[in-house]
Amino acid sequence: PSSPQVWGEQTDVPESADWYNSKYIIVCGANLPMTRTPDAHFAVESRYNGTK
Repeated sequence: PSSPQVWGEQTDVPESADWYNSKYIIVCGANLPMTRTPDAHFAVESRYNGTK
């Protein structure tokens, strides 16, 4: 919560919708359907686009 006040607003993070355009996705130590429920479908759908 205090990170934006200390380091400024972080603006270089791409949206989850851009996962669809990725060539390779690494998920380490996270359960996307549980922790990022609204975004998890982008990771699943990216397989149709050839993402490994």
